[in-house]
Amino acid sequence: MHSVIIEQLENQHRINAKQALVNTFRLFSPHIAIKIYFESIAFSWAFILIYGYLKDFELRTKWAMVSNVHVFKKLSVNAAIKRCFEIADSMP
Repeated sequence: MHSVIIEQLENQHRINAKQALVNTFRLFSPHIAIKIYFESIAFSWAFILIYGYLKDFELRTKWAMVSNVHVFKKLSVNAAIKRCFEIADSMP
């Protein structure tokens, strides 16, 4: 919801609560699918000592980006996942 409101302010320079709710519900299902994708992979890696913890942290960083990537870029589920990987992998 926060990302939707920020996107509204940036594009329309005002907040329309009804439209923000509609957009949030429209994005909810794909958003949850992406979050579950990253969470399931991160959870699996967490069982492997040391290397798994590092991989888990990396995937949770990508998981945290999903809201902004999905709302601001208006991408499909697969494209949003790919973009999260690109952004996280380009960070130092």
